[in-house]
Amino acid sequence: MNESEGKVTSRIGTWIVTGTLAAVALLIVVAAVFERETSKPPALTRVQLERAFSATALLQQAAAALAVERGLVYYALHAPAPALEDLRATIAERRSLSETALAGAVVAASDVLPNSPQNLYGFRLTKRDLEALRAMVDQDLATLPSQRERGLPLRWFTIATQRIKALERLLVAVHRQIARADPGVRNTLHLQQYAWRLGDIAGRERALLSAAAVLGRPLPRREQERLGRYQKRLHSHWRMAEAMVRSERVPAQVLTEFEKVRQSFLKQLEEPGVGMHHASVEGGNYPLSAPAWFDTSTRAIESIWQLNHTAGETARASAIAHAPASS
Repeated sequence: MNESEGKVTSRIGTWIVTGTLAAVALLIVVAAVFERETSKPPALTRVQLERAFSATALLQQAAAALAVERGLVYYALHAPAPALEDLRATIAERRSLSETALAGAVVAASDVLPNSPQNLYGFRLTKRDLEALRAMVDQDLATLPSQRERGLPLRWFTIATQRIKALERLLVAVHRQIARADPGVRNTLHLQQYAWRLGDIAGRERALLSAAAVLGRPLPRREQERLGRYQKRLHSHWRMAEAMVRSERVPAQVLTEFEKVRQSFLKQLEEPGVGMHHASVEGGNYPLSAPAWFDTSTRAIESIWQLNHTAGETARASAIAHAPASS
C-alpha cells in the first residue's frame, strides 16, 4: 500500500469511527427523549383535576391572607406605639387562615404533582424562616420602637414576600399538570397567574405606603425606588392581563370579572393613591391614615383575588367537563 492509499484508508477509518460514535450518540439522545416522554405521568383524571383545582383555590386563600399579614405587620412595626390588641388579633387571624389553607393546598397538590410540593425551590426554607420571624414579630409588636429589633420590618417583609413567591411556584406547578390534561384552559390559567402577581405586588405597595403614612414623613430614597419598581411591575402585569383579555382568549365570565377589577382596583385607588404616592416622595400630609389606606387598598386588592378565583373556577368547569372519569 502506497502512502496515498494509506491516507485514504486512514480517513475512511476515521469517518467510520466518527459516524459510529455520532450514531450511538443519536441513539442515546433518542432513547433519552423516548424515556422522558413515555415516563411522563398520565393526564389527570376527573378526580385528580378536582384535587388540583382545590389546591389552587387554597393557595390563593393562603397567599391573600399572608399578604394582608405581611402588610399589617410591616406598618405596625413602624408605628410609634405598641400595636393595639385588635390589630394583633387581626394579624393572628390572617396568619391562621393562611396556614390552614396552605396545609390543605399541600395535601391536595401532593395528589397531582410527580414530586412532593415540599421539594419545590425555597418552600421548606421560607417556611422555617417565616416561623422564626413570626415569634420575633409577635414580641416586638407589643413593645415601643426603642425596644424593637433593628431591621426586623425589612426582614419580615422580605421573607413574607419570598414565601408568597414559593406559593406561586407551587401554583404554577399545579397549573402545568392541569394544562396537560386540558390545553384549552391554558390561557385562563395564565390570566390567573397574572392576577396572582397583581395581587402580590399591589399588596407590597399597600404595605410600604401604610408604613410611610404611620410615620407621617416621606419614604427613604431606597424605599422610594422600591415603590417605583412595584408601580412599573404592576402596570406591566396589568397590560399583559389586559392584552390577553382583549384578544378574546378567555371566557366571557372572566372578562366580566376583569372589568370589575378595572372599576374597583384602578378607579378606587386612583385619587387617594396619587396623594399617598406624592406624600411618600415629596412630603406633606397623607390624604389617608395608615389604617384607612390599608382598608381602602385591601378592598381594591380583593377584587384582583376575586378575578383569580373566577379564572380558576372557570378553568375548573371546562377541564372537569373534558376529563376522563378514571385513568
